[in-house]
Amino acid sequence: MTREERKHQTEEIITLIEKGVEPKDIAERVGCCLTKVYNTAKANGYKITKKINRKDIPIETIEAMRHDAASGMTSEEIGLKYKIPASSAKEICRGCFQKKNQFGLIGTSQNERRISERIAERLPNWEYAGNYTGTDGKCDIRCKTCGTVKHIKSQAIRHRSVRCVVCFERERIEREEQRRAEQEAERQEREEQRQIVLEIQRQETIRRKEEQKRQDRLDHTAVYTCETCGCMFLADDRRKHAYCSVICQKRADNKKRELRRRIKIDKQMVDRDISLERLYQRDGGICYLCGNVCDWNDKKTVDGTIICGDNYPSIDHVIPLSKNGKHSWANVRLACRKCNTYKGDRLIADDKRLA
Repeated sequence: MTREERKHQTEEIITLIEKGVEPKDIAERVGCCLTKVYNTAKANGYKITKKINRKDIPIETIEAMRHDAASGMTSEEIGLKYKIPASSAKEICRGCFQKKNQFGLIGTSQNERRISERIAERLPNWEYAGNYTGTDGKCDIRCKTCGTVKHIKSQAIRHRSVRCVVCFERERIEREEQRRAEQEAERQEREEQRQIVLEIQRQETIRRKEEQKRQDRLDHTAVYTCETCGCMFLADDRRKHAYCSVICQKRADNKKRELRRRIKIDKQMVDRDISLERLYQRDGGICYLCGNVCDWNDKKTVDGTIICGDNYPSIDHVIPLSKNGKHSWANVRLACRKCNTYKGDRLIADDKRLA
C-alpha cells in the first residue's frame, strides 16, 4: 500500500469516527483490522472505548440488562444506563429485544417464541411463563400439573434437567403410600397363610390324637354282653361300658330306681289291696284337693304311649312315703293328676295354698 493510500485510509477512519460509527463497522468498511482503527483514533486524539468482554460483567448485571431488553429498552438506552458501548449491550442482549409490529405495538421476540417452542418440545410438563433473558440467561417456566412457576437457566432446557419440586414431593408421597399399602397387603397375606398353616397343623394334631386314642381302644378292646338288651358290643373296660348304648343304660337306671321304690313301698305297705279303681269308688271320683270330678277319659295315645291329662285320677298319699307315710287306706286319697303333681312330697299343713 502506498503512502497516499494509507493517508486516504486514515482520513476515512477519522471521518467515520467523527460520525460515531462503531470501530467494528469502521474496520469492515475501510477494510483494515480493528487494531488499526484503535491506533488511528488514539494517534489523532479520539477516545474510543474498547469492546467489553462479557466475562468481565457480573452475571446479575447481564440478567438485569437482558430483562431490560425484554421489557422494551434499546441497546443505546441500555449502554447509557450501564455505561457500556451500545454494541456490547446489543451483543450481550442479543435475542432479548422486543420488536414492534406494523402497528407500532411491541410483540414477542423471535427468540422468545423459539424458547417457548423448545420448552414445549423438550419439557412436556412445563410451559413458558416469560422473563426470557437470552440463551445464557434465565427464564420463567410454569408446571402444567400444579402451576408452580420456576426461574431457571436457559441452558437447563437444553439438558432436559428441569424438575418440579412440588410434583416430585407429591409423587414421592404417593409412591411411599403405595409402597406401604403393598407391604401391608403382603403382611396380611403372609398372616393369612400362616393362619392357614397353623389351622392345618392343628387339625393334623387332632387327627393324630384321635387316631392314637382309637388305636389304644382297639388294643384294649374286648367283646361284652349288654345287661339290658343282651346284645354283643366292643368295649375297652367292662366297668365303664356295661351297656351297649345310652338308651340301655337309662333303662337299667330306671329299673334300679323302680326296684328301690318298690322295696321302700313294701316296707311301708299296710294294705296291699289298694287300687285306683277302688279308691275312685270310695271317694266318689272327687279330688280331695280341688273338689273337681276326676275324668277317666282325660287321656290320649301318641305313638303307642298313653298321655294322661290334668283331670285324670291318681293315688295321693296324704303323708308322703318320703316322710315315713304308710301305704294304707287311711293315708291314701283320690286326687286329680294336676293337683297331685303340684302337691308333690309336701304336707298339706306346710303349704297354705294346699290347705
